[in-house]
Amino acid sequence: MKKTSIFLLIVSALCWMSCGNDKQKNEAGNSENEEVFQSEEPTTSVVETKVFEAGEVVPISNAAEFEAWVCPAEAVNGTWTYKQSMPCVVDFYADWCSPCRQMMPTYEKLAKEYAGKVTFFELNVDDMKPFVHQLGIVGMPTLYFCGQELTVVLGMQSEEQLREYLDKLCE
Repeated sequence: MKKTSIFLLIVSALCWMSCGNDKQKNEAGNSENEEVFQSEEPTTSVVETKVFEAGEVVPISNAAEFEAWVCPAEAVNGTWTYKQSMPCVVDFYADWCSPCRQMMPTYEKLAKEYAGKVTFFELNVDDMKPFVHQLGIVGMPTLYFCGQELTVVLGMQSEEQLREYLDKLCE
């Protein structure tokens, strides 16, 4: 029993470390339905302003982007401060995570439906392990619904459940 537990722990750790994200970032064009996010505080990166196409799911590929577009990491575990004018949702996912893959089409559909009301982000946990650990993410999918308050939801959600969170976020 003890050997089986240790073996499962090692296999889980290897799976966690071995997966990566081959997606490339989408470049947003200039159109009339763009959302502009600007960090109100300077960051240590050149990621201070970005134009997002409304209705797209925007990949976050480093900590500076998360802190510029969502919030400073320390605010997640301390006093919540969300300074953007439009609420957002961040999907913490992994390519190897079956519930993440199952939920993604619904997440993308809702990004289009809530365009102009909510900005949708995705963050591959395998690409940013130390940062994800700092945020306290322990399972996938994890969703951050960011507005006046932070709502953290762990596990696969149905379209109906996601709509409930999004409608509350838009109030």
